[in-house]
Amino acid sequence: MDLNKNAKILTLLVLSFITTNILNAQDSTVKKLQFIISLKDKTGTPFTIDHPESFLSPRAIERRQRLQIPINEEDLPLNPSYRDQISQIPGVHILYTSRWFNNLTIELDTTITSTQVIRNLPFVKSIDYIGGTPIREQKDTTRTSEDYLTSNKEFDYLRLSYHSDRLLSIPEYYGKGWEQIQMLSGHVVHKEGYTGAGILIAMLDVGYQNYDRLPIFDSLMVNNRIIAYNDFVDFNGSVWEDGSHGTNALSCIAANVPGVFVGTAPEAYFVLVRTENEGFESRIEESNWLAGAEYADSIGADLISSSLGYTTFSENEFSHTYSDMNGKTTVITLAADKAYEKGIIVMNSAGNEGYSPWHYIGAPADGEHVVAAGGVDEYMYPSTFSSYGPTSDNRIKPNISALATDVIVAESNGDIGPSNGTSFSNPILSGMMACMLQACPDKTLDQILDAVYRSGSHYATPNSRYGYGVPHFEMALAILGKLKNFDPNYNHIFENEIQKGFALATLRLYSAYVQKVTITLKKQTGHNKFSKIVKTKVKLKAGDFYSTPWLIDYLQKKPLKKGYYIIEIKSDYMNYQRLLSVGG
Repeated sequence: MDLNKNAKILTLLVLSFITTNILNAQDSTVKKLQFIISLKDKTGTPFTIDHPESFLSPRAIERRQRLQIPINEEDLPLNPSYRDQISQIPGVHILYTSRWFNNLTIELDTTITSTQVIRNLPFVKSIDYIGGTPIREQKDTTRTSEDYLTSNKEFDYLRLSYHSDRLLSIPEYYGKGWEQIQMLSGHVVHKEGYTGAGILIAMLDVGYQNYDRLPIFDSLMVNNRIIAYNDFVDFNGSVWEDGSHGTNALSCIAANVPGVFVGTAPEAYFVLVRTENEGFESRIEESNWLAGAEYADSIGADLISSSLGYTTFSENEFSHTYSDMNGKTTVITLAADKAYEKGIIVMNSAGNEGYSPWHYIGAPADGEHVVAAGGVDEYMYPSTFSSYGPTSDNRIKPNISALATDVIVAESNGDIGPSNGTSFSNPILSGMMACMLQACPDKTLDQILDAVYRSGSHYATPNSRYGYGVPHFEMALAILGKLKNFDPNYNHIFENEIQKGFALATLRLYSAYVQKVTITLKKQTGHNKFSKIVKTKVKLKAGDFYSTPWLIDYLQKKPLKKGYYIIEIKSDYMNYQRLLSVGG
């Protein structure tokens, strides 16, 4: 076999493929053509792992040290000489580089000649065409006034009705955000003193329109808790003039106006990163995400919250298949798992394709270490649009779920109201995960995630709609030994009830002893008279934390009629009853 001949034929085929795609792109509205250049090595780089301060922030270095994650060659920036030689080739515009994968993403003005010159460089491993995008718009990013936007009358009324000298009840304090945080027992976590303070969250999204002008983010601006922002789409140094999707997601975490709307981590810090090009799906957005994740790593982020997902692209030949959702294929998924290796919890929405022919999760939600957020409604039933798992290699996805139907969000015009999507269950959960990071600086990321999963309503019976279910963060704190006044020598029942014209309970128990527990749901049929509807028995060991989805799953098949019900939990060591009112 003539290997040299075969290599020449392969080169011609690759050039033909690139040429065909470029010509097709030039015939359409696509104007800019992008490529990834992979390098063979980092030989000659002036950076060393002994002096990480030259390429990582003190906060990023501290995170690695605390989590005992070594700084290695992956973390080193590219050899500047390699970058300079590529940048000097006519028509080449370097967009950004990747330390982790030793590559560059570029745009070309001229095509075949430039790609051949790049390919002939001795340090280049490969150059791959990843599609094209429209010419970037020149946007006005200036701010002519620092005045906040006025909001709707309802918001103004609620805001004015809150007085700092008036003690609000817990539901009143969270305002319109009460249901989405109470479902996760987040209010208990906040009462324990964990509000995300000191935790740095990197948001990766399409834009954060007007975030700097909205009253709902007053405390963010006054306390300088937006520490940085970056745009990897237009490279114009701003994110406040782009799409509003990121604004919506940010509000689920950072809203902090008591009596109006309080989010799940109201005292966290943020880095706002734009990686998504609204209205045009291209493979380069996965590379943008990688650049955003590396930026988040270098600046010292503790958590990435991303409400993005990729399955199909405007240039169909680059679209993914379900078999690609295996955690090992897509650029964005590899980037997300790499971020986790570097000590960052990565939260990503599962997707909103539940009723589409695709219906599966998208990338990077398929990542092995990515926490994919599914969605439920007010009764903790799966939202119809929430994307399904499992991954194509049969791993549990989504991992956990939160409210995704009629979620309260802040709009870029100042309005506050309901919206739908796992785009919002994800930041709700991200905020709670930030609270866990604040509570557990001495725990590994694996330990924290394991506790959250164990607290899930469906931990014992995970499935492709809920994953491990809706987590109970109070219970997760107890599992990690961080819940104040929790005595492991005594049984404990973690209460969680949601009522909205319908009542249901998620039962979670801690067993201090070996015991057989009987859980029964009864309906009132008369004065002091109740009839059994459903009963379950479980054997628990001393030290067991137990979650059962039995009531949720039962109610999905047989919704309760209007009336009064009792949940009863009995064993040799406990006798617990709770009255539920259904339908008012």
